[in-house]
Amino acid sequence: MRDYSDIINLSRPIHNDDAFMRKHPPMSIENRAKIFAPFAALKRYDEAIKEASKVDEPDRELNEEELKELDFKLNYLKHLKDEKQAVMLEVIHFKLDNDSGEASYIKTVGMLSRLDMSAKLIQIVNEKIAFSNIMTIKSDVFDKI
Repeated sequence: MRDYSDIINLSRPIHNDDAFMRKHPPMSIENRAKIFAPFAALKRYDEAIKEASKVDEPDRELNEEELKELDFKLNYLKHLKDEKQAVMLEVIHFKLDNDSGEASYIKTVGMLSRLDMSAKLIQIVNEKIAFSNIMTIKSDVFDKI
């Protein structure tokens, strides 16, 4: 293994109008930022993730019993959230893609981060879902009741 002690504490090289500087002029801040900008290492990865989260669910309305069950689950989740309990959820919900205009049912899985009964919104990690768009909610916490 090489010992770099002879060069480790050297200052960075300074080029004053030499051949290197003419070949590699200083970059603007904007161009330097582009070097560090994120990039998609895998082509179409985001599209593949979106496609994988889609659920084949028939377009339908919830019946009265399903609405009562959903209401019960949401109230129970509110109770758990008020007690500061962490809850992992799987929610199948309707979503309209703003870019393509395509509507589909998708599955969102993650920790419950917010539940607003007055705004009728549930938030799983960063995904906000209106109560009216929810088809099903699954969680291990419902097995205990």
